[in-house]
Amino acid sequence: MDGVDWWITGEISLDKNYLQFYENFCNFCFKNKVYKMKRNFTKEEIEELILDLGSDDQEVVNFAMNTLLMANPHRHLSDMIEALQWGDDIVKQQICYIFGGIIDERCVDPLLTVLKDENVDTKLAAIDSLQYFSAERIIPHLKDQLKHDDENVRQAIISTLGVFVKHGVINAHLPLLDIIHDENEIIELRRSALLNLQYLDEEELKPILKSLDDVSDASIYSNILLLTEGLDKNQEQKIDQIERLIQRFLNEKDILEQIRMEDLLVERGSLTSKVIIKKIFEDPENVPLRAHAHMIFDKMGCKTISAFRSLFETFDRFDDIVQVVLLQDLITIIPHRQYAALAKPLLNLLNRLNTYIKKCKSEDRRKGLSHIKSDIHFALATYGCREAVEDMKAIMQNGTERQFLPLIEALIFIGDKDFLIPLINQFQAYQNIKRPMRTIKRAFRAIIRREKIKRNDPIFNNLSELQRKNLSLIMKR
Repeated sequence: MDGVDWWITGEISLDKNYLQFYENFCNFCFKNKVYKMKRNFTKEEIEELILDLGSDDQEVVNFAMNTLLMANPHRHLSDMIEALQWGDDIVKQQICYIFGGIIDERCVDPLLTVLKDENVDTKLAAIDSLQYFSAERIIPHLKDQLKHDDENVRQAIISTLGVFVKHGVINAHLPLLDIIHDENEIIELRRSALLNLQYLDEEELKPILKSLDDVSDASIYSNILLLTEGLDKNQEQKIDQIERLIQRFLNEKDILEQIRMEDLLVERGSLTSKVIIKKIFEDPENVPLRAHAHMIFDKMGCKTISAFRSLFETFDRFDDIVQVVLLQDLITIIPHRQYAALAKPLLNLLNRLNTYIKKCKSEDRRKGLSHIKSDIHFALATYGCREAVEDMKAIMQNGTERQFLPLIEALIFIGDKDFLIPLINQFQAYQNIKRPMRTIKRAFRAIIRREKIKRNDPIFNNLSELQRKNLSLIMKR
């Protein structure tokens, strides 16, 4: 895994317990990963499979769908997208369902186009598959379809928005609020919209329910009261339920039942993420919990932000290498789109870490902690935060000692010309190790593009012969 590669290429002396701990986790992830065999087809074979989607024989249709789900998306997704232009309604519907199984970001725009199709069943197929691509940019397109005359279309939109709310998509609840307030909408759909608000985090749901006090319909108001009473349930009781569900989930062998319980954990929002993070640090040897936490947090989306923010603002166990590894692992699994919301807590974490490093007397410990620093810098740089650039320069110095790759990758986003000479030296330090050399080239070229620096710039006037040779290699296409 990349984390192990970074440690090895950094050539730092590490605690043996740390390495064993990290290796156990890597092995577990590898053994439990499900690999999908993707197949390549000829143009003719793909076209025949797509045509079979419209067959009257259900067995033929099922075979075609299953085969297309196994098709290599890098090679054949464009063929399926094209079929949305020439295929009949049945073919279009089946392709929409296939896109929901492929879950490739390139499927989103074609599905949004199909969303405007006049055929209701085709429209419903697109709505059904869009739930697997929870993203804020889809919400306006779904909101437009809430004006559709067909009740089934509006219900499908409500259900998909509910999935978005469950996965923490920002503003996904706003169209649902519009439906609840719309007294001209049928009562069943208003209740359904209200029910889907339950997936909001408690601190967000409370004021929203309070704002619905003016809803006049008695049956809607009674459901609001039921949701409000549920929020007043004892916090310790909720935590206990989540802990028991986590234990059942970890002991469950049936994959489908695991998925069901995973969704139940996701529905409990930020409290689930707080409980899982707490249990991870209390039981660091529980590798299955850590591996499954990655998947749960990924599904939870923005609902993990409050838990991560609390962790980064309070963590101070830098003297415990296992606890630091757990923290580092959690930082690396945060989706990039969430870094902006976590920039300040990450900066505070970095400052506390630097304070600890200054007082630390162990050289090996100080060097070991520089690994997590590189991950923090990568997170901040990906967001575009420049407040820690000086710390990056202090770590990099003249670049003659190998640095961890996340630190070099951070320079791709925010590095300035002060890093150019150190990067030339890094190129020499990593000589004949392909991945770091490629990363150094990317960082170097990104900086000279941003800073508009030419090869004859004065900054390169005093290079040694070896540095000039490496500069030529870095600049070579």
